[in-house]
Amino acid sequence: MTSPYGAAAARVAADAIKSRVRQTPRVGIVLGSGLGGIADAIENATRIKYKDIPGFPDATIPGHAGELICGTLSGVPVAALSGRFHMYEGHDVALAAFPARVVHALGASTLVVSNAAGGLRKTLGPGTLALITDHINLTSRNPLTGHLEPGDTRFPDMSDAYDAKLRKLALA
Repeated sequence: MTSPYGAAAARVAADAIKSRVRQTPRVGIVLGSGLGGIADAIENATRIKYKDIPGFPDATIPGHAGELICGTLSGVPVAALSGRFHMYEGHDVALAAFPARVVHALGASTLVVSNAAGGLRKTLGPGTLALITDHINLTSRNPLTGHLEPGDTRFPDMSDAYDAKLRKLALA
């Protein structure tokens, strides 16, 4: 069974994007709410509306531009996703993960994800940056359910889910 948001579909989307961009991204970036302005800092940018990428619906959340921006950021080739697809909008979990599959199929080996989130600590006010080092799945959905895609691991080790070198670099 082939998933409409699996590896094969990601290659189709990536091929459509590759025909329009100048270079292979090394880093994929998911721009969460409030960070869409980072897209304006991407140099030599090629902007592709989500509606022009196979498998991508339009983004419907305010502040999500609904476009992929490819170019360079501080000299590094990037593919930035301005907007995402949320399960709370009724999207399937496979679609929520699909853009990450696509930027990987484009050639990005690192993915940086940002989001706007609430918290319990009073010292973390609006606009405070925080580095996520672990997480708890409170969605009542198991992300491992479904067809195993080529390159996926059925039961990945989640004891240290976020790359230690990247976390250290983020704190520098």
